[in-house]
Amino acid sequence: MSARPVSLVGGCVDEHLERVLGATDGNRWFRKLVDGMQELSTALGDKYPMGNALMRGPGDMLGALMGHQQFVLDAAMHRDPDRLVRALGACTEMWIRAADAQLDAERPFDGGHCCNYMLWAPGRHILLQDDIASLLSPTLYRELLVPAHLRILRSFPYATFHMHSGALGVYAWEDYVGRGERVCLQVSLDPAGKALPDLMDELVKMNEMAPLILSPCTLEQQRFVEEHLGTFPGSVLVCSAVEYSLGFADYKEQLATEDPSLPSRVR
Repeated sequence: MSARPVSLVGGCVDEHLERVLGATDGNRWFRKLVDGMQELSTALGDKYPMGNALMRGPGDMLGALMGHQQFVLDAAMHRDPDRLVRALGACTEMWIRAADAQLDAERPFDGGHCCNYMLWAPGRHILLQDDIASLLSPTLYRELLVPAHLRILRSFPYATFHMHSGALGVYAWEDYVGRGERVCLQVSLDPAGKALPDLMDELVKMNEMAPLILSPCTLEQQRFVEEHLGTFPGSVLVCSAVEYSLGFADYKEQLATEDPSLPSRVR
């Protein structure tokens, strides 16, 4: 959330974004980002794969600037919708420029790039997320964020799209796959919302259309995924987040006292 949320009414936000967009090359924070990536790439050489930093999507960016509540209210009540669309367009262009600049600054790993979920692709590969989706209705999501996301996904040859299981009914993921884009769908399995068994039909449907990354955050979810890998028709990568949600020390301690039937690669 921003410290001083502002409304689009009056035009200050979209005009400010357009000014920033017009001066990207001279922006010292943008330069810091690129310089940091270059230093990291020099330090790592070609020994470790790199990718773009964990960047908030266009909706998250505008929500941080306006305040998430104000963003949702302006969107839901159609307050100056043209300005909202222009502001999202500016955020989208900034996102693409920032990702391009980072990939340019990095040294490719075996000709490709990685993402935060440990998936490598043989070319320029980005990770895209927009967690503000959980505050929007499916209709508003399609109106506002799908055009921005498609523009980003079509700007890079490979992409991983991050989602949360608690908002799967909002994400229009079908629009991002099956049209020639090389997109992997990643789902973080939230502890709240639908139970994992109730999500399986949709997860299998996703995997019929695209590679899938599943990130369980509890040991119960992790066990369920491991036990049902044969249900999925396509490529599935399990990138567990249990150690992060529990804390690594607690995770190791719990594994040590849990059922020894856990697969060895989990232990």
